[in-house]
Amino acid sequence: MRPMRFGFLLILLLMFVGSCVPTYMNSITVKTNSTEKEVGDTIHIRNLYVVASGNMSSRIVATNLYSALEKIIEKNGSATDFAFQSKSINDRKSVLDEINSNLYDGYMLLSTRYSTSINFNQQKYIYSVPAQAGGSVTGNGYGNTYQDTYVVEIFNSKKELIYSGEINFHFNPTKDNFYVITANRLIKEISKYNIQLW
Repeated sequence: MRPMRFGFLLILLLMFVGSCVPTYMNSITVKTNSTEKEVGDTIHIRNLYVVASGNMSSRIVATNLYSALEKIIEKNGSATDFAFQSKSINDRKSVLDEINSNLYDGYMLLSTRYSTSINFNQQKYIYSVPAQAGGSVTGNGYGNTYQDTYVVEIFNSKKELIYSGEINFHFNPTKDNFYVITANRLIKEISKYNIQLW
């Protein structure tokens, strides 16, 4: 009797796993919009200042992304600093003018396009479990999700724009590995245009 009950439970479990229909996928893309420099001229940025802006959710994502960037940059012998401001980065010049230019030879501005908030109850999948009396019981699986686009702008030591790109997030912002993935993708993307952060 026990083996039969165990077998029945195993079948129910397999049917449950197989009946989960994904409605949400983690996705992070990094792309370049434009570069204002010749690809052949390498620019080394060994002291980078990063400024991010947005709402409270943006602050969480930007701070975690910066932490991942910082580890990679400092591991390669360069230095970096970070600041967050709640006001929108509309006037790039005024933001850059507030930074002590004697300390840095490169600047990165991160600004959100939509300023969305983290959804801690995002429906991630629908599941259906067969019932003993026939039919099935359905339910929803929930998780954390964040979806927004960050505009990435990099300026040289003269505070001239040399790179513009985007990071498109649709992911679980509580997972640290996604920030590491994003930081590596960003560094790889800008390096295609011979902009090195060390």
